[in-house]
Amino acid sequence: DSDLVREVMCTDLDESPQGSKASTSSYDEGSDRDVSSESLLTTVPSETDSPATASSTSSTSSSPESDLVGCFTPSEATSVPDVQEPPELEIEQPEVEIEQPESFEDGYLVHQKVGEGAFGVVFRCTSKRTGLEHAVKVVRKDKLPSHALHALLGDEFSGREGEISLHHSLPPHKNIVALYACFHEPQNVRLVMDVCRGGDLFDVLKQAKLTNRAQGRDACLSESASAALVKQVMAALGFCHEHGIVHRDVKAENVLLSEPEESMPLDQGGAVVKLCDFGLAARCHAADGDVLKDPVGSPDYVAPEVVRQIPYGQAVDVWSAGVLLFACLRGRVPFPAKTDREALRLVKEGKVVWDDGWSQVSPEARTCTESLLRVGPADRPTAMRAQEHPFFCKFES
Repeated sequence: DSDLVREVMCTDLDESPQGSKASTSSYDEGSDRDVSSESLLTTVPSETDSPATASSTSSTSSSPESDLVGCFTPSEATSVPDVQEPPELEIEQPEVEIEQPESFEDGYLVHQKVGEGAFGVVFRCTSKRTGLEHAVKVVRKDKLPSHALHALLGDEFSGREGEISLHHSLPPHKNIVALYACFHEPQNVRLVMDVCRGGDLFDVLKQAKLTNRAQGRDACLSESASAALVKQVMAALGFCHEHGIVHRDVKAENVLLSEPEESMPLDQGGAVVKLCDFGLAARCHAADGDVLKDPVGSPDYVAPEVVRQIPYGQAVDVWSAGVLLFACLRGRVPFPAKTDREALRLVKEGKVVWDDGWSQVSPEARTCTESLLRVGPADRPTAMRAQEHPFFCKFES
């Protein structure tokens, strides 16, 4: 598990103490910095955020940058040390209208365990009604901090909509992991979702980088594979945005392959990827404009406007997809740094580092990446419009 707790930038981005060094696990095994960045732990969302994420925040500094509490924790956690949480209260279960059996045991057969994290376990399961295979994530309520439980189930005190409700509000889409059922039990929450057998894109990129290096090449995925995969992510984001949801944590670890690469080679087309993990998602329609303010995301993927702590909207997902495309093509992220604090400084300044390897990348691929990584949010294409770029279209059969 590459998830680490990394505490950096406890006050101002430019004057804070030296950030802790990140893990050495990365696409490039020789790198000093982990490109598997965990979610940027946020302050409690501000009152001016959308109703889905509205909450109170405590800050005494007048400097915008000092409000960015730069603590990095596993994605299960979504608040910050030293920020006072609302008083404990009984959490109402979100009203998720899902056609499902009365209990998990009535509707599903459990098979082998496929993964385990700090707060839960994932098993494969089969629907007794349809015979279809799914994954079930079993979250232990007693293992979750109260703020994480609020993030999952929602919080009546702050008016925050929970991850389950947000995720389930999305209609089905082939490039989004579907949530089929949710069971609230005394000790657990069970979430029945799509099963994706191919692992996540981070591992694919890391292996591609190592394979190319062994053959003396400084490369990662082919342009055709990169275009196919990122266009699917763009399709998922465009769908989310049409339904008023901003993901806010697009990264390679949150893109899953439906089938193993061995059975569905990326270069041959037909490989399907799915966007997952709506733990940091928020309500924000395009017509709302830039109404979100809480600084969330992952250090290597977060957009400049988030780091600058100015109101933002759907364009943050497009930036993150641009970082993802950069990583697919080059096997590294656009902001080479040894600490999260250094990376965030580069992001804040919009200083994308185009290394020498880009000379081997086609002009279409580079211009597409550049268009997604424009510092001004208004200068980036929407997720739907981005799919029309010649780079994404040139490989379509």
